[in-house]
Amino acid sequence: KTNCEQLWCKRGKKCFSNGAPPAEGTKCAENKWCIKTKCVDMGSRPAAVHGGWGEWGPMSECTRTCGGGVKISERECNKPAPANGGRYCIGERKKSTICNTT
Repeated sequence: KTNCEQLWCKRGKKCFSNGAPPAEGTKCAENKWCIKTKCVDMGSRPAAVHGGWGEWGPMSECTRTCGGGVKISERECNKPAPANGGRYCIGERKKSTICNTT
């Protein structure tokens, strides 16, 4: 295993692992860093992919049958999902509308 596959900590003369890989961009050797559990040259970082919103889902049922309620629709940040340090989607993940007001 490379030091990008599992995170190790030293305490005194003992080494411990938490079983998880280190964070993306952790230095693993001179002019190298961890990317997707591999120790690669710093110049070879994959391009950032910024997130894009998927389609809105269907509106939920109205929360009330009379006297005013709310319907909600949701969407996911997965078209594409952010990767390689790219930004999460900007904007609302949920939208709502008033229903059964009469």
